Amino acid sequence: EETRTFRGRIHYPQSCNSTAWGGYLTEDVEMKFDTGFAVILSGKVVWKDKDDKELAQNFGLCHIYVNAKLTERIVHAHHYTALTTRLKQEGATNRTITLVARVFLDHAPQVNHSARHQAILDVVREHTPNPTPTFNPGSPWGNVFIRKSGVSLHILASSAYISYENRECGNRKLDDRSPAPSRVPFVRHSFDGATRTFKGSIDFVASYCSTWGGVTNCDYEMTFDSQFTVILEGRVVKEKEDGAKVTLDYREKGVHYINESLT
Repeated sequence: EETRTFRGRIHYPQSCNSTAWGGYLTEDVEMKFDTGFAVILSGKVVWKDKDDKELAQNFGLCHIYVNAKLTERIVHAHHYTALTTRLKQEGATNRTITLVARVFLDHAPQVNHSARHQAILDVVREHTPNPTPTFNPGSPWGNVFIRKSGVSLHILASSAYISYENRECGNRKLDDRSPAPSRVPFVRHSFDGATRTFKGSIDFVASYCSTWGGVTNCDYEMTFDSQFTVILEGRVVKEKEDGAKVTLDYREKGVHYINESLT
């Protein structure tokens, strides 16, 4: 039976004319592909040093790979739906589906609302239900930061979102009177390790076909302390329907976020 599995070995002294790579002499890989060769579904990579000590990591969890030509395959809504449905049936991890969704959102802005909404749900799907807050003092990933109002910022392995699920947030509605989402994902985000600054963008119109409080989209910028216990400073730039922009400075407005695992 065809398993669509690739196996290979890299021997750094022989292949790269180097004594080692990161202290390891060899790298053995095993990768299983989906039926359409769009992603690597599963597998592992094992590095060995001169003393035969191993470091092993998994594809689909630690390492996520999608076909470099994927953007040519999912230019239309039905392509995205068909692809992700098949990948889920074949055992793709939530993180892999999340990456496919991000590629789709980044490169197919012209598709209809329902397809974009499904892609955004796939991005959030990796984090359902909300995981138990953990404290990671070395980076923002895995941490949850909460405000007194109950609004919380979740920064996870491959995506990030703002949660309004706390009962203190109350019942909110979008401007079209539809229920506001309990989780609003960042459609783009990045982190600068040198300055410990997180940047992310939320687009209400693209994601939900409605404004929220007259706002079409928001750009966030937040800087953490060295141990990632609090957000030291930050701001959000809100763009209105008429193009006007309003900046909310966390310090000026008394907005405080603390790592939820410390509460």
